Amino acid sequence: MRFVVAVDGSDESNDAVRHAASLAEPLGADIELVHAITPEIYTDEGQVLIEDMSDAEARAETVLGDSVDVAEETGLEAETESLYGDAAEEVVGYAEEVEADGIFVGHRGVSTEYEDVVGSVAQELVRKATVPVTVVR
Repeated sequence: MRFVVAVDGSDESNDAVRHAASLAEPLGADIELVHAITPEIYTDEGQVLIEDMSDAEARAETVLGDSVDVAEETGLEAETESLYGDAAEEVVGYAEEVEADGIFVGHRGVSTEYEDVVGSVAQELVRKATVPVTVVR
């Protein structure tokens, strides 16, 4: 059995890791922590700026490392994978590729302002996934 946990460094994401781990441990399931790398777009004094890909990859490495620490606090080891592109699309595709039995995600990510504009990753995962999705509050 294998669970995929989408992580973004938020407290809610860490809660999803803990919840997945609590269910995985008695089942002997593996946990894979995934983070979608998408460079941030922001404005500075009216100028649109795009985060450098190497900065986005470094941020992903930190997010995944911190999430591994959270999993290890529960006594479980977790594998990690960086994905590139739209978070929901990439997580769904990865879950299908590794034949995951379920996807876990926090109910709200690090950017609530962005979620209000484009919809949350959790909502998209629920709509698009072919396996059960657990949204952790």
